[in-house]
Amino acid sequence: MSIYANKHSADVQETLVDTKVLVDSGVLAKPFKEQFEEVKQVVDRLADMTDNFTEVPASEAKQEEMFNLMRTYSAGMSKLKTI
Repeated sequence: MSIYANKHSADVQETLVDTKVLVDSGVLAKPFKEQFEEVKQVVDRLADMTDNFTEVPASEAKQEEMFNLMRTYSAGMSKLKTI
């Protein structure tokens, strides 16, 4: 109450929310360049895994990994479209 009773307390500029915490928790989007680099790394891993996108990996484990990478890619692209 003492903060609100002091008429000079409105003059103090404080940060209400730490934006880094919101970015780390996924509430706010990362900066475009950072998100772009993450998507680029996923594409590079997919290219390595699929011989430059010409074949599907032979093992089921690698196919499952590829599927998860494709989901990560899709989510990353959606974020890039909204930034």
